[in-house]
Amino acid sequence: GCDDYVILRSMQKALPEMGIKKEDVVFISGIGCSSRFPYYMDAYGMHGIHGRAPAIASGVKLANPDLSVWVVTGDGAIEEGVFHESLLMAASWNLPIIYVIENNGWSLATTIEDRRVPLDLEKFASSMSFNYKKLQGNDPIDYLDEFALARQTALQTNKPQLIEVMVETLGGFVADTGLTTERYI
Repeated sequence: GCDDYVILRSMQKALPEMGIKKEDVVFISGIGCSSRFPYYMDAYGMHGIHGRAPAIASGVKLANPDLSVWVVTGDGAIEEGVFHESLLMAASWNLPIIYVIENNGWSLATTIEDRRVPLDLEKFASSMSFNYKKLQGNDPIDYLDEFALARQTALQTNKPQLIEVMVETLGGFVADTGLTTERYI
């Protein structure tokens, strides 16, 4: 599986340190390694379908602007058109949503290299005039300050924040095509 535990553990430690009450935060996710995230947080959350988490988050933020809204999704979701449209909408409408992209190099049991051309999230965020940060490593403590800074910046600038976290895939995935079963490592 994925090393999404590092991000989860960081967020579990970061929220109390940020002084956010659990009833004032919501996590939205899609499918994949990242997407059980809302179930492990002591906060509101929703598990959507592939690539739709940013659209759902925009609706949540518009319905209740006082909530701290976080999207936690995988790099497979960024190839969906609704992902791009939702971030464009969030930037245009000044929705301070924090997007955490868990980049493990996989999308729906297929390596990104086999599925599509890699996307440059830094250029993508820059084109919409919001902040981008790339994080790496397996120490949850390293991410605490970055999550707090993203939230603070989102509130101060009234703009979305995009955090790409490079995570390791531990052992690969198994894909059953119906004809053969292949293990990817």
